[in-house]
Amino acid sequence: MLGGKIVKIRLQLGMSQTDLGRLFRTSAMSVSRWERGVNAPSSRELLRLGLLAKRAGVDGWEFWSLAGISKGCAREMLAGKRG
Repeated sequence: MLGGKIVKIRLQLGMSQTDLGRLFRTSAMSVSRWERGVNAPSSRELLRLGLLAKRAGVDGWEFWSLAGISKGCAREMLAGKRG
């Protein structure tokens, strides 16, 4: 479940819902809705969640996939290559 993965990443990084909301320039209530599966993060937020996942030592692929990013593009992005 996507919401559970968001919770896992947030907790591994020692962040509250408020902290994550500030980082994403949204409210703690929005983060809570993502975590409960009421609403889904935007594509841009999914990309950022994937990067946070990598920072937390978690695979970010699920987030990038939902944002429409291919594995090849994700590899290039992480390697710092530009198209």
